[in-house]
Amino acid sequence: MCFNTKFICILAALLCGIFSQGQESSIFTTEVYYGQINGIYSTFKMEPGYLHQDNTEGRYYGLIQGNDGSTYVLMADKRSAKELTGTAWDKFTAEEYSFNISLNQEGLDFSFRAPQSTESVLIKYYSDPNQLISSAQANPQPKTSTQTQANSGSRDSRLVGVWRRTESYSSSNYGGDGFSMVNEWIMAIHADGTVELSSKNAGGTGSVSGSSQGNVERGFWQTANKMFYTSDTGGEPWMNIGEYLIDAQMLMFKQPSGNQLWERIR
Repeated sequence: MCFNTKFICILAALLCGIFSQGQESSIFTTEVYYGQINGIYSTFKMEPGYLHQDNTEGRYYGLIQGNDGSTYVLMADKRSAKELTGTAWDKFTAEEYSFNISLNQEGLDFSFRAPQSTESVLIKYYSDPNQLISSAQANPQPKTSTQTQANSGSRDSRLVGVWRRTESYSSSNYGGDGFSMVNEWIMAIHADGTVELSSKNAGGTGSVSGSSQGNVERGFWQTANKMFYTSDTGGEPWMNIGEYLIDAQMLMFKQPSGNQLWERIR
């Protein structure tokens, strides 16, 4: 579920990439790696920015795709010949994770940290999928404390309903007309544990305007210890959206990047 527009912008860059001739090749250009995050098998691919119309020196874009449908969009910068550092966005929750990548003989080490965590999690990705299978059998991954809390949680019935959040932006520095944009999200939280999020935006200048209707994202939700969790499948991994505060008409998620305020419309 996507609570901001960063994922849309990065994914657009990934989908409309055009190959530029004469650019320096990279080990990330064609290599696909295989790993396991919290028991979910996933593929990892990273490509230099010039394949995605970004000629920033040392810039890379990538995707992590789980076999449960989970998707993470990555943007990174080169630290050395075998190291990248950057930020990943969860397609469903739009939660941000800082990460580091180090290449090794078997594949790469992917180290990431959630916004509210002080500890990093290390995931090994392999260039040979057979190595992943052998490693997973020998070293099953334990559940994280976040997952344990979510799986033992219930659902706060006060959250059930339809909620709306809007953001607006305007600037007088865009040509002579100025520029404005309004983004709106509608989140339907259902008593059966499912949740839906839709979005739309509209904007333009004094002479040009446009609008778009986003897709509906669907998933599952739980609460535990005043925290709100979502999942693509209703099982692991459960993602922590943040602590929530609620009254009859307003819902607020407390997040490091800024609190999100929603109003009840049903």
